[in-house]
Amino acid sequence: MIVTVLGIARKHKGAPFPARELLPSAATVGTSVTNQAKALRKISVPKLKKILTTRGVCISLDGWTEDYTKTKFVGFIIHYTEDCILKEELITIPEFDATKSQTVKFRFYS
Repeated sequence: MIVTVLGIARKHKGAPFPARELLPSAATVGTSVTNQAKALRKISVPKLKKILTTRGVCISLDGWTEDYTKTKFVGFIIHYTEDCILKEELITIPEFDATKSQTVKFRFYS
């Protein structure tokens, strides 16, 4: 990153330069988040399937609103024991519209 900043500074010869040249584009961020989610899903899905099919679990919910866009979310977390140790795993965080009656479908990706 330092090399990038120095290259941009050289290009502008010390004059002020736009911050957009330092920050990744929205498309780059979106692609990065999508790729990270896919990688995490490959690890998490088999683990969650095993937990849900072989153990008793308790599901808890947590709701919140994102301040900037006022988007509402609800998180689903499973709690279970493994070797007498209480553990938890996040299942999903869908957007939630409190003005509508909704059914949340748990979807596992394979």
